[in-house]
Amino acid sequence: MTTGLYKKGMILVVICLFMGAGVISSVTGDNSSFGNTIYVDDDNIDGPWDGTQEHPYNYIQNGVDAASNGDTVFVHSGTYYEHHIIIDKKISLVGEDKNSTVINAVGEYKGIEIYHDDFVVKGFTIGNNSYKFDWWYNSLMEVKSSKNVIIENNIFISDYDVPDDDNRICGICLIDSTNCFLQNNSFYGCNILIFYLDHFETDNSNLEYFFHDIDTSNKVNEKPVHYYKNCEHVDVPSDAGQVIFVNISHSRISCMKNINASFNVQLFYSDDNIIENIKINDSLSGFWLHYSNYNIFKNVTVNRTSCSLFLWHSNYNFFQNNILPSITLEQYSDHNIFIKNHFRASRTYDFSIQLESSDYTIFKCNNIYGSNLLLAMKLKNVTAVRMYKSHHTTWDNNYWDNWVGLKNKFFIRHIPKMIVGLHRGIYVPFQHFNFPSYVNFDWHPAQEPYNIP
Repeated sequence: MTTGLYKKGMILVVICLFMGAGVISSVTGDNSSFGNTIYVDDDNIDGPWDGTQEHPYNYIQNGVDAASNGDTVFVHSGTYYEHHIIIDKKISLVGEDKNSTVINAVGEYKGIEIYHDDFVVKGFTIGNNSYKFDWWYNSLMEVKSSKNVIIENNIFISDYDVPDDDNRICGICLIDSTNCFLQNNSFYGCNILIFYLDHFETDNSNLEYFFHDIDTSNKVNEKPVHYYKNCEHVDVPSDAGQVIFVNISHSRISCMKNINASFNVQLFYSDDNIIENIKINDSLSGFWLHYSNYNIFKNVTVNRTSCSLFLWHSNYNFFQNNILPSITLEQYSDHNIFIKNHFRASRTYDFSIQLESSDYTIFKCNNIYGSNLLLAMKLKNVTAVRMYKSHHTTWDNNYWDNWVGLKNKFFIRHIPKMIVGLHRGIYVPFQHFNFPSYVNFDWHPAQEPYNIP
């Protein structure tokens, strides 16, 4: 009897000890089971962190480098002049206040680069980077080959503004990444790009890289981001600051008006949709299509944009009554049709139309401009059309502002417009050496430009 009571008493004592330890842990704020907290403060002038909050690290990268998987790097309010902050471990990076915890990228082309799964970042303003190389290189925050990354409650500001230059940057670029969670982020002058970097991919196996959790709490210039996946018959609200379709069909995007962003409408693996009555200004890209077919674009106007339309492995799309500066059809974007559109070079690219490895495209009754004097002075070699390894293109009844028949209508008005195709024979970094390899003709060039709204 006494022995039984003793055993019961000992069990109660052990239970009380465990409960007491839990209470003490909660009272003292001990979260060692969830990792340590490392502090960063730009006001610290006493040197590296010595293990106390009173002497934190000066720089965010130093705090990240000192952290281990499961730790939290807490950044006090202040301005941190850092760029290419590398995250390669499972940690949380937390700013004290998103309005006053600022990462200034000091004019470089990247702010934070994330290369690890399950990373969490929140509570920052990130800005002041620049444009370099190509679209996906220029991001305030880049997530590369990672999954389950949480990005919430941040502010992204693209204050890169060079006069007479249409290049802009990304706020968040998700490259080869899956299942990222974006919530309550604000974008100004930039927004979100989802991208798959493997240029040699020629099938649909990369669809997983476009599935994320992005809701309308994310805002672009105070307008909501509308991200849809795996559905049909969507009618996108006209107040959209950005539209992203992933595996969407039989849906409509209309009456959208955007200004001062990077990417406006992205279609990934999305077919049979209608995009109409849209106006876009001051952006990096108007429309981006990736493995998207049989879509219709009507009455779209794009101005002051680097590349208004980019097609990648996208076929059988139809374009009519649109104003589109500098369009690119690339990598097996075949059988697309353009009727009564207005094409011209942008202030960034010295071409109106670029075709690369894309066949059976039809251009009929379009206005195609290439010889703009101001463009020529800036870009030196403005051309209406560039074609690389693109065959069986049909040109018919287009108005060409640089067609020789316009100069002497009575004598050579029936001479066709010649379009020379090129083959890229030699490539060295950032330089192509092109060789003429084939010729197309518009046999019936128009004498006057078409009236395109």
